Amino acid sequence: MKLSDFNDKHLGETIYIVGCAPSLNELTEKHLEILKDKVVIGVNFSHAKVKNLDYLVTGHLDSIAYALEYGPPDMIVLAHKSGQTAYATEIWDNERVVPMWDLNLGPPLPRYADENNNIYGSCSILLSATHLAYMMGASKIVYIGF
Repeated sequence: MKLSDFNDKHLGETIYIVGCAPSLNELTEKHLEILKDKVVIGVNFSHAKVKNLDYLVTGHLDSIAYALEYGPPDMIVLAHKSGQTAYATEIWDNERVVPMWDLNLGPPLPRYADENNNIYGSCSILLSATHLAYMMGASKIVYIGF
C-alpha cells in the first residue's frame, strides 16, 4: 500500500483522532463505545487503550511491533519512515504497514498524498494524524486524549 491509496477514502466523514495522553485512562467503556463504527486514527501507543482503531500513525519501531502483535488484526499502521522504522516493512512482511516520509511543517498542507508518500508532521504526531485525516477527506476531525 501507499499513502496515496488513502486519498478521499473517508470523504465527507467525521474522523476521530486518539492521542496517548494520561487523560485516556479516564475514558470508560461507555466513552469507548461511542467510537464503535466510527473512523478512528490512533497515534503511537493509543491502541493499548482504544481497541477499535482503524489506523495507527507512529514514528516508533516498538509501537509498530506492539500494534502488529496486539492491535486489531485489520488496523493499518502508517509508519514514519525514518531511523529504525525505515526497516519496519523489511522486518514484517505485512500488508498492514504503510511507510511514509515525514516532512517539516510547510503550509499549506497538501490535500492529497503524492507518489512520494510524504506527510507533514516531523514536528508532531498530532499533525501527521491530522494531515492523514485531511487527505482521507474528513469533513470534521474530533480529537480525544491529547
